[in-house]
Amino acid sequence: MTTMWELIGVWAAVFFTLAIYSFLYGENPWFRLAEHIFAGVSVGYAVAFNLDYLRDQWVNKWSLSGTLMLLYIIAILFGILWYARFTKQY
Repeated sequence: MTTMWELIGVWAAVFFTLAIYSFLYGENPWFRLAEHIFAGVSVGYAVAFNLDYLRDQWVNKWSLSGTLMLLYIIAILFGILWYARFTKQY
């Protein structure tokens, strides 16, 4: 017997499959919705995966040495500065 969550997952897969194939008839709102949801889920998964990787690196290797911890913090600051260039204030 299938559970309610499995049934919702199946119907979501059916909807997104039909929404992607609807592009064959021309660009439409259903295709755009499916495309944006796919892009958002992909980016969210990548961010979560990379944050998990960084956490594992911090716990196992980086926090054991003061020099490596300083280099890690400098790398984080450079990463934040990389995104600060998109705002006019900074």
